[in-house]
Amino acid sequence: MIEAGSTIEDTSVRLSDGTAADLLGESHRGTLVYFMRATTCMMCNAHVRTLTSNATDFRDRGVRVLIAVPEEATTAQAWADRRQIPFPVVPGLHGDLGLARRLLGSMMQSGTIVMDAAGRVTYADIVTIPTGGYRHRDVLAALDALPQRAG
Repeated sequence: MIEAGSTIEDTSVRLSDGTAADLLGESHRGTLVYFMRATTCMMCNAHVRTLTSNATDFRDRGVRVLIAVPEEATTAQAWADRRQIPFPVVPGLHGDLGLARRLLGSMMQSGTIVMDAAGRVTYADIVTIPTGGYRHRDVLAALDALPQRAG
């Protein structure tokens, strides 16, 4: 399970549009990854709307936002297009970072992590019930605590 203090070694991912990317991105202070339980989860979609409406908070702090979904790329991209998601979408990342199905396998975990530019997780809030999967005030505090970019 991903937790604060751990380091993500392999940061290469494939986005829902088929392009290869790095979780950390270039020239960012860090990366916020929001893990959806499913693209059909009402609460997760509400959290993504909150992320979207606060996009300037992340841009002003030099932080990249990624949305991770458990579905495969075609479903993930169709969801992102339909909802006009302004952030890159990463399908299938949950298992790679240790998120799992809980409650007798019926519910995928969701939540939020923040990584610094070196891939060290500085904030992790992983939940089974998605109502608590995103807390904007806590995330902003974690982002403000990230080191400034070099140069």
